Amino acid sequence: MNGFATLGWPHILMLICCLAAGAVLVRLTGKPGDVSLSATGGCPPLVKAAAVLLILLEAGQDVFLLVTGLEPVTEHLPLHLCSLGIFVNLYGAFSDSRLSAALREISLMLIAPGAVFAMLFPDWTYMPLCSALSVIGFASHTLLAAVPLMMLRAGVVRPAVRHCWYPLAFLAAVSPPVYLFDRAFGYNYLFLRSPVEGTPLAWWAARLGEPWYLLGILLMILALLALEYAAVYAGGRNRH
Repeated sequence: MNGFATLGWPHILMLICCLAAGAVLVRLTGKPGDVSLSATGGCPPLVKAAAVLLILLEAGQDVFLLVTGLEPVTEHLPLHLCSLGIFVNLYGAFSDSRLSAALREISLMLIAPGAVFAMLFPDWTYMPLCSALSVIGFASHTLLAAVPLMMLRAGVVRPAVRHCWYPLAFLAAVSPPVYLFDRAFGYNYLFLRSPVEGTPLAWWAARLGEPWYLLGILLMILALLALEYAAVYAGGRNRH
């Protein structure tokens, strides 16, 4: 089974298609004050539909694996950051609780960049680019990046600097149980036991070794959050 090269021309063309599809979804999402938003009182229908589609793609992937037997379904449990993001977005799209507000911000500031990273450095390069599993992978990660941006355009997520601990608290909550699961059953969800070859995670591992490369990942996350919340702070000052 022939795979594809990371950031080779076929991969780049796929990324362009994903970018175009995500941009269309964000553009089609209503802004605050639109009739469609005032009628629903929360996330617009398009955001909810996209969140549901994420679940359907995940379920479709599992059914495909069960029918074809190409890979064990246990290798695709929803325990990676992006897979967890499917449920974060679903709750954020259909709930108006304080928790959902926090999860929407976590999706925007942490999971969406993670989805973009996953598309730039996918761990499914061993399979053909246009195979069913690969297309599902790119489609679901496109939605994971687009849904929080759609929420932002609709005005249902409002990032604030004082919320900068939300993404870190989320990681602190999910990482230990996933790590224990990985250790107990020999998996590598959240890439907590070993990095993916050909990605910046492997770059850190080559310099820091294992498991110390996790410190490099943490530094990357902290730098990303610092940049994002600095932009939020600057945007707030400009509005005033």
